[in-house]
Amino acid sequence: MRDLHLHALLIASVMVLTMILPVQTARGNGQMISATRAEGEDMTVVMNLSFKNPLEYTVKVSIEVYTLYFMEQLQNATSLRSIIAAGGADARSELESQIVNWTVNLSSLSFFGDSLTPGPFGFIDESLGPSPAGENGPLLFEATLHGRVEVERYISSLKVSEVDEQYYNELICGFLLSGFRFQRLMTLRSEPGITTTYIIPTRISPYPDGTVLLNVRNTRVPPVGNYNYLTIDGRVGILTGPFDLQMTGFPPVRYESEEIDGRTILDWTTLGTLDITSFLGISSLSLERVDTTQVLPPSVTGPNYLGAGLIRLCFLDGLLDDDQVSEMEISLNTELKGTFETASGEEGLELSTSVDTGTAGLAHPTSGSSLISLLRSDIPLEASIRLKRPLVLDITGEYEEEQVIGLLNGGLRVLRDFKGIDDERTEVEMMMPPGLTFYGEDPKATTPEGRRVFDYEPGYRAISSVKATSYTTEKLSVDVVIDLSDVRSDYFLDVEVMTHCDIEIDLSRIDYDPNDFELNTSIEFELDQLSSDMIRLLLSMGIIDRASVEERLSADISELLEPFIESERQEISLNISDSDIQFDGDTANMDDADPLHISARVEGLSEPFGTKGGGSGQGATNVFVHRHWDPLVPFKTVKRTIVIEDVQKWDPSIKVIFPSGCGVKAWLGNGSDRVQGGLDVKVEGAYPTLNIKGSSQAWDRLYLEISMAGWFGFNNVLVCFATSIGALVLLLLLLVVTIFGKVRKASKKAKEGRADGSESKEQRDGDHNIGERYGPGPTIRAGSGRRSGPDR
Repeated sequence: MRDLHLHALLIASVMVLTMILPVQTARGNGQMISATRAEGEDMTVVMNLSFKNPLEYTVKVSIEVYTLYFMEQLQNATSLRSIIAAGGADARSELESQIVNWTVNLSSLSFFGDSLTPGPFGFIDESLGPSPAGENGPLLFEATLHGRVEVERYISSLKVSEVDEQYYNELICGFLLSGFRFQRLMTLRSEPGITTTYIIPTRISPYPDGTVLLNVRNTRVPPVGNYNYLTIDGRVGILTGPFDLQMTGFPPVRYESEEIDGRTILDWTTLGTLDITSFLGISSLSLERVDTTQVLPPSVTGPNYLGAGLIRLCFLDGLLDDDQVSEMEISLNTELKGTFETASGEEGLELSTSVDTGTAGLAHPTSGSSLISLLRSDIPLEASIRLKRPLVLDITGEYEEEQVIGLLNGGLRVLRDFKGIDDERTEVEMMMPPGLTFYGEDPKATTPEGRRVFDYEPGYRAISSVKATSYTTEKLSVDVVIDLSDVRSDYFLDVEVMTHCDIEIDLSRIDYDPNDFELNTSIEFELDQLSSDMIRLLLSMGIIDRASVEERLSADISELLEPFIESERQEISLNISDSDIQFDGDTANMDDADPLHISARVEGLSEPFGTKGGGSGQGATNVFVHRHWDPLVPFKTVKRTIVIEDVQKWDPSIKVIFPSGCGVKAWLGNGSDRVQGGLDVKVEGAYPTLNIKGSSQAWDRLYLEISMAGWFGFNNVLVCFATSIGALVLLLLLLVVTIFGKVRKASKKAKEGRADGSESKEQRDGDHNIGERYGPGPTIRAGSGRRSGPDR
């Protein structure tokens, strides 16, 4: 019973060996020697396979010989013993050679190798004597066969010559441990009357340290214990059996997807120049990037991805070379080109790609554990993809880069639309030019040189300078003299004032309104305020013109003075000196420290006292008495509230000269709340003068109370006043002359009558009735201020 079991085990070993390994077939004259024996042979064969590694194996063959065709006839065990006993060593050797050759031939037909060679073989001596089983007990034969699998079954024949033979096992184990599998469908054989059992182990330990295991299985039949069995019983007519061998590695280092992580840096080396570089770490790579038909034969299949450790091993052992590196580089180049073009907004970019396999100075694994460490290494392959030449950006438009830097330093923000990037494998970052940033954003990092790094985000983003000062208010220093002393009228108290304003403005910064300043530029931008340096630079670049600056300032001045001069009656002359608007060329320091100086002269009519107005008389100012007298009993008091919006931004110094003869009181106010305490009104020359030089309190309005009396008209309204008095004096003179003439005439006649003593009663009566005949004389009211006759 034990012999039968041993026989079955031997047959199973041989069957497994035949299926999985390349075997050297016996050849004669170029023809394969047939393994078919004569009818009536009866043997039980066990082929037990063991592997040193995926390429090298040993078959232990055990045969029980019951009947065998020898010396041209069928011999049973008894006769074979007799022949050996009679023929001695030569007969035994001949019989043993015949059996081992038959065994090699059988293995060659069953297995897939071509290098199976015999080792020690021969009969067991004890079986040549009397058999314990009786006269016809079997002869026992044992043989050792050494095989080597053709390496082309694991590595493509196109690449075998490039790999040193000593690294075959290393490479094959690397692939098997990386999730690849070797598969071979074999047809194991037997002969008529012969039962052959093939035994193949389920595991191989290719390294002495035992850390690497290769699993072997027959996918058609489950194993028994640690072995795969297949028995082919030729005694019942079954001469072949299928063995679907599959070999895989354990523990596997398998990648189910391509893993590429890295950074793509948009490096704005300067504002108008962009360089792009991707730094990639490749943990696994798709087989599509390498022509695997040149690397692996069809019998080796598995995952679609190569781990970085396996790629590094393939380069280390010579299986992959520069051609495969180029293929990887081309595929990466093609895929990332879209990312580069999207990020830069340019098409047709030329990229340079370099893959570093990391094999420089790397030693070959010397053990199973070092091989596993290499395959499991988390150190990725490094690849860099960059532009062959930096791009010139359109962000500077038609201007010099230094000029645009100046605009940015002056507070302008350049807008740029960044498109979305769908490549999730690489984190895209933007490294700003020195001194620039994204407005309102905090950088994720700052380089040792001080350059700010941001994550790439789609959409409009504003590029600004870290030197740009963020202003929140306008700043203009205004020194204005408002002269209201030129009073004009056609009629008494029907006055208007010819107002004269002399203005000196120091413009440090003003709000930017596109309706006021149309910046003639192709650059998309944002801008809050214009500093004096910014205005000078914009003028020098031709982005704004001088007229637009003057129009804006004239509008501001008109608004400031509207409470004193109606805007439709204003005439403004404004002067900015050529030397004051010359830009100094210092784009690195754009501020408001050196304000623009503007001189302005404004003239126009006003009705500051609420009178009728509209007259066109030519008046004179204070020509009678060159001193100021306040009205003691004013006949008219005017109260005015003058609202000046945003007056604080002007940092005003205001001097108002009122007509002589007015009584003036003034207060500053803020909203509806009057500021406590009045302003001092002093007399300068003959004119009440109000000076406002800043204030510790916020204010937006000026309260005025102006009182007028006759002295105002006498001292200011010369034409109407003098005309009225003159007409009255002339009328009085005419009346006096008329009366005087009549009186003289009457007196003369009386003298004549007395002289001749004949004065009649009628004459005497006429003298008494002069008033009745001519009516009463004109009545003159002192200080009436108007001449007799109908009103004009």
